[in-house]
Amino acid sequence: MRAALRWCGAVAVGVAAFEGLDLAASRVPILSWLTLASPFAAGAAAAWSAGPGIVSPLLAAAAVPWARIGVDRAVGMLRGVALPPEIGPLVIAFFGVSWTGMSVGAGAALAVARRVAGRAARGRASTAAPRA
Repeated sequence: MRAALRWCGAVAVGVAAFEGLDLAASRVPILSWLTLASPFAAGAAAAWSAGPGIVSPLLAAAAVPWARIGVDRAVGMLRGVALPPEIGPLVIAFFGVSWTGMSVGAGAALAVARRVAGRAARGRASTAAPRA
């Protein structure tokens, strides 16, 4: 149960990072490049928050864009926005797939970096002189 809650929290952290970076980009014109970087940052944030391992961080990174799309659609519906049914496949094709690729790529890079750093730390620990 604790692992599932941590995973859900990691997805929420990723969505918050995604939304926060896009909000900053929309408010400050010089930060407009953040809209391109936000899927990467969100995926990395979710992967980091999901904890060690490979599967859980990658699944969290993959879930972030879809959760963000769902949140955006829900907020739109609460505000009375009714999108035509043809928009769904377009959102999936243009945003869902590309954001998922970017998010999972960043999550994978973070998971690999975490694993390499862990091995390096264990290697240094095993070659250290014994303490008296």
